[in-house]
Amino acid sequence: MLWAIFATGMTAVGFFRSRPRLRYCSFALFSATIVKVFFWDRSDVSTPYRILSFLVLGLMLRGASYLYHRFKGRIFPKSIN
Repeated sequence: MLWAIFATGMTAVGFFRSRPRLRYCSFALFSATIVKVFFWDRSDVSTPYRILSFLVLGLMLRGASYLYHRFKGRIFPKSIN
């Protein structure tokens, strides 16, 4: 869960400071978090904690998706839209 929170923070800082490398690193960290949750946490924790970890991960990914949608004008040039 801490990895997902840190990746969301990296995404937000990457947007507000216009740092694409930081956003790319947050993608990598989100990917590692998803792999960890699906393959490691799923087998080691009890059901309530498993549900909570999937729920929090989903909310973090949804938040990052919202940031990308909201600030797409800063990321992509106007000609692509």
